Order: sequence, then structure tokens, then C-alpha cells
Amino acid sequence: MTGKQAAKAQWEAHLEHAAQQRAQYREKVLMSKLQYKNLDPETKKFSTNHGRTAVRVVSFDFAQSVGLPHHTDQAGAIYFESPLGVHIFGLVDESNSRVYYFFMNKSNCIGLGGKDSHGPNSVLSMLDFFLKQSDNGERNLCIYADNCTGQNKNRFTMGYLAHLIKTGRYDTIEIHFLPPGHTKFSPDAFFGQLKRIFRRFSIDLPHEMKTEIATKVASSHTFDKDDGPEWIWKDINTFAEDRYESVPGINGSYHFTLHRDEARGVILRHCAKEGGPATEVLMEAAKNQTSIVRIRKLVRQAPVKVLETGGFSATRARELLKQVLEHVTYNKQDEWKKFITTNAPAPPAVAVPKRRTAPAPPNPPTPSPSLQPSVPAPPKRQRKE
Repeated sequence: MTGKQAAKAQWEAHLEHAAQQRAQYREKVLMSKLQYKNLDPETKKFSTNHGRTAVRVVSFDFAQSVGLPHHTDQAGAIYFESPLGVHIFGLVDESNSRVYYFFMNKSNCIGLGGKDSHGPNSVLSMLDFFLKQSDNGERNLCIYADNCTGQNKNRFTMGYLAHLIKTGRYDTIEIHFLPPGHTKFSPDAFFGQLKRIFRRFSIDLPHEMKTEIATKVASSHTFDKDDGPEWIWKDINTFAEDRYESVPGINGSYHFTLHRDEARGVILRHCAKEGGPATEVLMEAAKNQTSIVRIRKLVRQAPVKVLETGGFSATRARELLKQVLEHVTYNKQDEWKKFITTNAPAPPAVAVPKRRTAPAPPNPPTPSPSLQPSVPAPPKRQRKE
């Protein structure tokens, strides 16, 4: 086989795999929607028997960030500035045909200036928030995501899912990553609806993304990081790193399944093609006993740590107050200033120098009495007779 023929065969195999996974994705979504028709109309819960077989299907992705302030007029001088970036994370509950929008800006993301806004901690914190909000008694979970290793396809995601199995939240979990070049799925359709509405409205402040835009998308639920006290950032990376094993060959696989075995703990199986040869990984580090030091660290480790938001850097806050402020609608500029200054670091305290005074001259030494010169006494005046 020549090089050209080999490349053609590889390309045809890629297209076949993408078509097969697309068909599987649609089939799982359809089956899940049929299962969710068995929910009790009053309690919105599955019965015990139906819950064992029910599968919740979810998919998620990040949309392209938008800049604020945004106006419907033709872009002018603000085109050359750096507006306030707002990140949009979309999670679709395929089983119930609902979309959940998560809005966050550079001030309330992980890291200074939103440095880690798209990392595993960010994605898994929002997924964890959704799963705790949505529990209908189903015992199985199926996730679809794109093939981005920095956000989704990594050992931290697998460790988090293994923890859900270990703690008894689910009996089985499947996560499927769409092959490169074929990652258009439900979140992209809902992002398209959101962006079409966004282009028709003038938005100045981050909270208006929720009140003015997302509420106009049908079958949507919206969360803003500043409004949701239950939505917190968690350090899941550190939590999963010492408790669960890494997954060898993770980059070459697209299908992952996790379940629990009473003797061996949580088991993960992954393969490059559905139905092909699979690799098995024992996920629990304590059961594998790979390192005594690692096990001791695991025993001492506290629960998941809550991460604080980074806020704006001082330089970025000055840019938003000087260069971007003039493009904000006039009657909202005070609110813009308040928002920026609230999330900016406090200016460093300036030490006031003390006033220097000239030192007092030293007192002259007092001479000793024995060294003082003797002065003759004046003569007494005699009384005349």
C-alpha cells in the first residue's frame, strides 16, 4: 500500500468512526428522553426499578467569549480597546431538553484576571454544581464533550468521575469525547441562539447577560457567578491527584466507562473505538498501593478545598476605568466604576514620611567648682560719718 492509499484509508476510517459516534450519540439521547417519561409527575423522581436502568445524558462546552460593553451600533473606537471579557459555559441536559448557561467574567474566575477560567477545576466545579442540583433518582450517567485535553480529557476529570462512583452517587458513568473535526453537538446549537439574541441588544454590565439575554432563550436556566452562592470553585485537581490513578493512553481513546467492583474498587475501561480492544485501569490509589508516601498523604489530606476568585489585576482595573469607561452608556458609568473598583485590589498604603526637625544643640558642660576662676569680691562701701 502506497503512502497515498494509507492516508486515504486512515481518513475513511476516521469518517466512519465519526459517523458511528454521531449515531451512537443520537441514539443515547433518544433512549434517555424515553426513559425520563417514566418520572413521577409529582415528585419528579424515578421509582427504584426505573432508576437502576435510567441514564441521564449531558453534554457541555465553552462558547466563544463576548466583550462588554456591547452595543448594536457599528463598532467604533472600542474595536481597538480590550473590553471586559465574559465567559459562557453551556451544559445541556439532553434527557430533559434543557440548557444551563453559566456566566463568569474576568473578576470572578479562578486565578488573577481569570487566568484559569477554562481549566479542569473550572469545568468540574460547574459540572459538580449541576449534578447536585439535578437528581431524579437515576443511577447512570452519560457525558459527551469535545476532545480538549486541557479542559475535559485529563486525569482530573477521570478522578472526579471515579469519586462519584466510589461515593455511590452513580452505578456506572460513561464519558465520550467527540473526534477532532466533528465536535458540533447540542451546546453549539444553544450557543447560536444566545449569540443571535446578544447581537440585538446593547449590554454594558455583566449581570445584564443574565437578565437581558439568557432569559429570552427558551428552555434555559441561567447562573451568574456573582448571584449563585452555591456555585463555588473547587480545587478538584489536587483532590483527585492523590486519590486516583492517572490513565495511561488517555489521549488515544475516545470512550471511557467507569463502574465499581467490590473487591478491586473503581474500574475504568477505555478504548479508541466503541467495541474495540479496551484497557482497564484500577482508579483507587489506596487499593493499588503504588506508594507508601502517597497513601500517607491521602490519609492526611482534607476534603476538597474551596478556591477564591482572583479579581482584576491593578493594571487591568486601570485600563477598564480609563480606556473602556468612555464606551459605557452614560447613565451606567457609575455602576461600571463601582463594579471595577469592588473587584480590583486595594491600592497599596503610602507611607507618609515623618517631618525631619533639626536636633537641639547640646547643652554646654558645666565646669567643676574647683576649676572655676576665682573672682575678687567687690570692696564694701564705707559709711560716712
